[in-house]
Order: sequence, then C-alpha cells, then structure tokens
Amino acid sequence: MHAVLFTKDSSRCVSLIAGLRHENIKVDVVTPADHSHKKHLYTPSNIFLFHQELGPDDIAFMSIATCVKPGAVMVLLDPIYPGAFTQMDLVFLRPFSYAVIALHIQKKVVEKRDKLLPRELHMGSIRLDLHKRLLIKEQFIIPLKNKEFMLMQFFFLNEGRILSRSDLLEYVWDRNASLATNTVDVHVSRLRNKLKLCDAAQRLQTVPCVGYLWSTESII
Repeated sequence: MHAVLFTKDSSRCVSLIAGLRHENIKVDVVTPADHSHKKHLYTPSNIFLFHQELGPDDIAFMSIATCVKPGAVMVLLDPIYPGAFTQMDLVFLRPFSYAVIALHIQKKVVEKRDKLLPRELHMGSIRLDLHKRLLIKEQFIIPLKNKEFMLMQFFFLNEGRILSRSDLLEYVWDRNASLATNTVDVHVSRLRNKLKLCDAAQRLQTVPCVGYLWSTESII
C-alpha cells in the first residue's frame, strides 16, 4: 500500500515511517515547506495520513481529496486534540501498534473500495457477483473462494492488460506480497479449472515470463 504523510516536522516521524514500512505501507512525507512541490504524490495514493495537527492547507486538501477521490482513507495519527477531527476515517493514539494500524487501514481501504464498486461486474455473457462472490454465465453459477474471487475481480477490472505476478501478489495478498510468485500460479490454475466449468478458461491467458492477461476476445 502507498500512503502520503502530512506532518509539520518529519524528524519526529522517523519511527512512525519505519514502523509503517515494516507493515508494507510505503510512506511519502509532505511538510508545509514542500506542500506545493509534492502534489504529484497525491494521485497514486488512496491513503492520507496526518500527524498530530491539521493545518489550513491539510484541511483544504482533505476536503478536495474526499470529493475527487471518495475512496481515499483519511487517518489521523497521534492527535494533539483527540476527538476533534470527526471527519477522519481512522484515528490512532500512542502507543502505536503498527500491525494494528496497517490492518485497520487495509480493512477501511477494502470497505471504501467495495462501496464504490457496483454489485456486479459484466463482461459479455459473464458476470461477477461482488457480494455473493459468484461467477455467473447463463445457467452456470460458480462459487469462488476468497483468493479466486480477488483474482477474478482484478482481471475484470484490468481487461486486456497484461498483469505481472507481482501485480497480482500486491492486489490479492497485499501485505504478504513477499510470497513466492508460484503462489500466484497455483491460485490462477485453480481459478482456470473453475472457468472451464462455464467454458471461459480461454479468456485467462498466460503470458510467458511475464504474467497473465484476461483477454478481450469473445467467448466461443
């Protein structure tokens, strides 16, 4: 996961940054001095961390971010005035457990993402029920296990794009992205076997030495 940390004093956040990175949350720091020069960091992130106090620039940015990126998660760390920032999604007080912080952030990211997604994704005659985690094609209704569903969702959302094993590890396993890449192959193989049940396995193509592609070709 990627996060942007807003703080008045980056020197006071060294242990905080190290702790979050240990939990696979990559942190880019923004201070009032370089606020205007680091706006390019905001685009890829869906997690915005605020350390202690919120300045006028932070509050203005937060208002814009929640409109432009409704799926963004706003987190306040070590607030000086606890309870004063009800607009935050999460608030954490010291002493920190970075594993707990990472877990709650991940849950909130998934929760917001799921709210923004439709109930179903459609691709030709195939449907993916996002709530019941079912793959549906005409009379075929195939239940998917958790990792199979996450893989299928990621393929649907990236139709026609070659996805590396690292891409799949990061999305499906997230904080455990250091797992061996053959973990992906095993789960994709299981998913492909289920796709055979509805005559859709040919859509999931292996790209040698790279990864996988959910094809835009019509299903036969």
